[in-house]
Amino acid sequence: MDNPYWFTKGKTHNIDLSTVRRMCFELTNIFSAGRELAEGFDAMEAEEGKRFDLSQAPLLALHMELAEDQACNLLLQMVLLVRTYDDVMKNSGSSKAYVAHATQTSGKGYIGGYSQDGQDFDLNLRQACNKIIHALEIRAVYERIDRTVALDEHGQELDQEVWYLTGEIEMVGTDQGKPWEAVVHAPALLEIVLDRIAFGYPEPEEATEK
Repeated sequence: MDNPYWFTKGKTHNIDLSTVRRMCFELTNIFSAGRELAEGFDAMEAEEGKRFDLSQAPLLALHMELAEDQACNLLLQMVLLVRTYDDVMKNSGSSKAYVAHATQTSGKGYIGGYSQDGQDFDLNLRQACNKIIHALEIRAVYERIDRTVALDEHGQELDQEVWYLTGEIEMVGTDQGKPWEAVVHAPALLEIVLDRIAFGYPEPEEATEK
């Protein structure tokens, strides 16, 4: 048997696009579930006419505990794959068609923006991936739910706030020693990712016809 090494010349990273799609699905669930759980908890309190301890809403408590870390970790994994896919396709036999597709699915003006040197800029998909990868600080933005019921059954106010993720991600970092700040709207980013990877891995002749 010949050395397999000699049959792999020109081999690139093979990004499993179904994995990227599943990541988009999981992230969508994380960002959408928080508000639904919080509003459901508030509705339960309103129906009973009293406040409840969060221990009586274990799914909401679990979501508040884990959602941000899970979302940020999954987001990083996803953009690494998307960024690599972008590199591979721009240097493939389908590059011309892919670049045209990338222009149509850039997400610029939709997925977020950044500021540097006192100037504001829109982010495209590739830039957003880079910002997430190179961020020195990354923080999810929260919204507090205004609970309908003010007091518990004993007439006391429970010192427990209920928060959910809005879908915005704030980041700070540096580029060649210059600081930048960025905001990415995760649901919009996920939409653009799905649009981008819909290009798939066409054969060069298929790509020419696109």
